[in-house]
Amino acid sequence: MADALVTEKGEHVRRIAYELWESSGRPAGCDLEHWLRAEAMWQASQTPAAAPQAASAGKPRSSAPATPPKEAKKRGPYKPF
Repeated sequence: MADALVTEKGEHVRRIAYELWESSGRPAGCDLEHWLRAEAMWQASQTPAAAPQAASAGKPRSSAPATPPKEAKKRGPYKPF
């Protein structure tokens, strides 16, 4: 049973890594980078959606509104080229 799960994970990661490789223009020498990104993406897909909320559950919430940094206040709105 465990072998089947490892094989299934490996196959999913392999497919994701291949898609990443193709989408980045099939560069040579980036196989480890693509594999690690694919593993991270697979792991994230296996994590329940409630996990990010649970991680911040112990943190106290501030009642003060979030304010942008001063540099952001000085800049005007984004203007595309």
